[in-house]
Amino acid sequence: MATKEELISEISFRYLKKFVIETGVIRKSAGYHTKEDHVQALARALTKPECEFINSCYQNQTDASECSQQFRTEIRPDEEIVRRHFLDYIQRDINEDKEVVFEEFPLGENRADVNYFNGNSFTYELKSPRDSFRRLEKQLDTYSDIFEFISVVLPYDFEIPEIATEETGIIRYDYPEFDFNVEQKPAKIDSPDARQQLQLLWIGELEDIFYQDNEADRDMKKSELISNILNTYSRSEVNNIFKQKIKSRYGVEHHL
Repeated sequence: MATKEELISEISFRYLKKFVIETGVIRKSAGYHTKEDHVQALARALTKPECEFINSCYQNQTDASECSQQFRTEIRPDEEIVRRHFLDYIQRDINEDKEVVFEEFPLGENRADVNYFNGNSFTYELKSPRDSFRRLEKQLDTYSDIFEFISVVLPYDFEIPEIATEETGIIRYDYPEFDFNVEQKPAKIDSPDARQQLQLLWIGELEDIFYQDNEADRDMKKSELISNILNTYSRSEVNNIFKQKIKSRYGVEHHL
């Protein structure tokens, strides 16, 4: 029975290079110059069935781009593929007049993958079959300062990470079908960090909150606006204002 290295070695160097570039399954770096470099890197990165799949593509004269696309969508989907299917899932019943779904919300060093705001705030951390949980603890800590409901979306063959608490929602999916199933509903975080939420608002949004319809000179720095808002509104009120402002930013109009 052929080893992973033997299966990959049967494939032409040109085919392997195109596969690596189009799938991103290994990081292309200065360390990969020769065919042997690619063979060894792919053997480390891929499972035996995945090596057999690529070998089968090559032996059947399947175009390298077609093989790469099938690998990305059916064999080991990357985050882009998972995101596309999850957005289709979460947007099925959305009321666009009252609810918003948006991607890649910047949170300092992190970005919240997919986010859904209705009367509450939800965020979904997507994990593709290529991902690890190396950064998950830090991500969940950051999200808990901002959102009311947090869920992790991961394949069925991933174990639930220990750092995911009972309050963390778990959504499972299979692939390539991408049927999503809520395995554990998230518990509500009642007290997000008001200061952290306000830090995420644009200065114009903060001015609208503080000055409202007052036409006074709007010359405060962002830090001053945040301090004054915190002195004016309760934590719960800031949370509601934050949700309203984010919904307005992404297309749903609200008024304080």
